[in-house]
Amino acid sequence: MQTDYRGKSIKSNIETILFDFDGTIIDIRPKWKDPIQKAYRDVSGSIVGDLFSTDVESVFSTFPTKSNLFFKIKVLWALGRHGGLSILKSIHFIYKTSRYFKESKFINIPLQGVEHTIITLKERGYKIGIITSAGKDEIIEAKNQLQFLRDIPYVSRNEVKKLKPDPESILLGIKLLNSTIETTLIVGDFTTDISAGKAAGIETCGFLGVFPEISQSLMEDVDPSIIISIIPELLEFFN
Repeated sequence: MQTDYRGKSIKSNIETILFDFDGTIIDIRPKWKDPIQKAYRDVSGSIVGDLFSTDVESVFSTFPTKSNLFFKIKVLWALGRHGGLSILKSIHFIYKTSRYFKESKFINIPLQGVEHTIITLKERGYKIGIITSAGKDEIIEAKNQLQFLRDIPYVSRNEVKKLKPDPESILLGIKLLNSTIETTLIVGDFTTDISAGKAAGIETCGFLGVFPEISQSLMEDVDPSIIISIIPELLEFFN
């Protein structure tokens, strides 16, 4: 039986695999990190090697359930202050970053190996779905850009009243795919994905994503069924 680096394994009766979107299927660096770094350079006149450090882990551990905007402001404020910006410059930094976020909103670059993994899982008979806090417009545009996503059902923030870690979107996704709680797994790069999966009563897979130095300890704290470093590792668990 395949196990992760902690020696943990997954149930063998999984038939449906739900994927988070940003950070799990799509690389969040062009959509998120690059605009932040650009805005910081504009406001400060200099470049900080990496604003993303373990000093801001506490921000990532308190993702709110209802307001994605509030989360972004909270993260940007922490990053600006961590980067040495004054209060006024931090406010300007938030404004500039918000502008750049709008420009990068529809940049959809799949993470390495994601396309092959999803296609292969579908060929092996698994049902695939997307469960995301992103807007419906973002998912529709991604489907237009990326052929391998076009026939995959999804649940966006527009279809639910509560976002992850509430299980509403996952339970809706299970219904949409005509699946069951007992045979479903969610894969996500954020602790809220795991918390939502556990609240829904399904198996969970934590993905360390593009910021493993931040995500590993946070992911281990929420204790998903398994943890993977790269998406193609799923093919070893579901062959």
